[in-house]
Amino acid sequence: MSRGLGDVYKRQVYDITYGSLRAGIDNLVIIDDSIVRGTTLRQSIIGILDRLNPKKIVIVSSSPQVRYPDYYGIDMAKMSEFIAFKAAVELLKERDMKDVIAAAYRKSKDQVGLPKEQLVNYVKDIYAPFTDEEISAKMVELLTPKGTKAKVEIVYQPLSGLHEACPHHTGDWYFSGNYPTPGGVKLLNEAFINYIEQVYQFWDLRFYDLRFTIEITSFDDMYDFDYPMYALTFSSNSRSFFYRKS
Repeated sequence: MSRGLGDVYKRQVYDITYGSLRAGIDNLVIIDDSIVRGTTLRQSIIGILDRLNPKKIVIVSSSPQVRYPDYYGIDMAKMSEFIAFKAAVELLKERDMKDVIAAAYRKSKDQVGLPKEQLVNYVKDIYAPFTDEEISAKMVELLTPKGTKAKVEIVYQPLSGLHEACPHHTGDWYFSGNYPTPGGVKLLNEAFINYIEQVYQFWDLRFYDLRFTIEITSFDDMYDFDYPMYALTFSSNSRSFFYRKS
């Protein structure tokens, strides 16, 4: 959506709903075809609707959670663009389950170079520990602007509901991760690795029989680690490391 069209849409939302509900009593329900990034919700729509003082704002998506990139003509290729993915990663962090992220990254990295027909979608592991409702609730936290008075809820069409509504349409890969071609899985694998290394800033270091992981939180620091038989200094600024056997 262009900025001009976005502004028109925002004004129409306000015009249509203004004065049509009882402040503090009525719930306000809006329907969207999909919620991919959530940028417009966070930057404008929720704030505009909150000015109407509804008791609750319910955002209903007619599509399931968009969890995976689409490589068949739609411009959404980066994992960092998906609010559902961000929500799942945040839940893993909060619940001290970063090992799930590390394991998914290592398995994805290990299959680089394999024939694309052999690749597996390990991004599914990021979502596996949580229900759709848990991910939606975390999305609400990430998208609701500070100071919002109304309670906000996001409701998604379940994937089973989509299949029931469109029984003869199998194009559900951006919801399910079940890509129709091996090339789709290959590009997803690359996108996930790029996200982990460039955005999440995660490193997997291996030294002969030694293998462990560290999470880099800043690219301006030096990190010192002690490990049985090894001492390690990692420079996040130059992305290099030095080690010596004790």
